[in-house]
Amino acid sequence: MDCFHGDDKHVGLTPKEEALAALARDDSSVNDVWKGRIFMGSMFTATKRQLLKDAGITHIVCCCPTAVEVWPKWKPAIDGFERLELRMVDSGTSRLAPFLRVSTPWIDAALSQTDGDIEANDSQTSNHSNRVFVHCARGVSRSGAVVLAYLMQQQGLTFDQALSTVREGRAVVTPNVGFSAELKELEKTGFAALLVDDDGDSESKEAKP
Repeated sequence: MDCFHGDDKHVGLTPKEEALAALARDDSSVNDVWKGRIFMGSMFTATKRQLLKDAGITHIVCCCPTAVEVWPKWKPAIDGFERLELRMVDSGTSRLAPFLRVSTPWIDAALSQTDGDIEANDSQTSNHSNRVFVHCARGVSRSGAVVLAYLMQQQGLTFDQALSTVREGRAVVTPNVGFSAELKELEKTGFAALLVDDDGDSESKEAKP
């Protein structure tokens, strides 16, 4: 698996933001977790514009509320990337389904460019050049759950197969207990359950970021 590294220190964060970034500072890598198309890493890595460009990243999925809140500070670093921002909380009681209704179609569209919802950047020459970088604070639980869900729903992998595949590229990936349980339940019931909202109503419209 390809792995791209960076070692420069990001500046301009508040003490709280810096503390979170410090959790991932020793892991400034862009890890290939799915056939050179899907990559994972930390919130700190997401500030590394040149590192992401060197890895060929075209799309970014942010699964971290803190990172979403500081996007304005990081905007110069992430201009030129298509972005999806998910305010996920890494808690065993948090539900994945509301986020997966958005993230899986978005990632699939980014990689396939089958509709007009995601416009190609000028640097993109074809759908085969698109690469998606998925991150949370440390690139362990939330982003891992989002990537596993995509592989299970769109690529037909089981939970165990998806986890094993992703860990070949990023060994620390470990969705929390609640996320894992929900993914395993979706594996049993089928991902069509995601088409039903939290009130039990069928959702007919396409998920939007």
